[in-house]
Amino acid sequence: MPSNSVALALGPHGADAGTASALIGVIQFLIGAIAAPLAGVAGESAVPMAIGMLAFSGASLLTLRALVGRSHVVEQPRQAA
Repeated sequence: MPSNSVALALGPHGADAGTASALIGVIQFLIGAIAAPLAGVAGESAVPMAIGMLAFSGASLLTLRALVGRSHVVEQPRQAA
């Protein structure tokens, strides 16, 4: 996750921003520690890495939907026919 997006997300939280930033960093390192051996399990093939990327992308989408829900989805205006 780019650092600017973390800074923007933590801006309104003031005193808790340092703790939340540390937690985000730990989670990023843990995911990397889990993903790296899984990506290299098949030797020179890129297939496990691609599968891992798809799996982590799907997991992040499910996590976003579970935590945020659909309350922040912006509806597109309908065009007249």
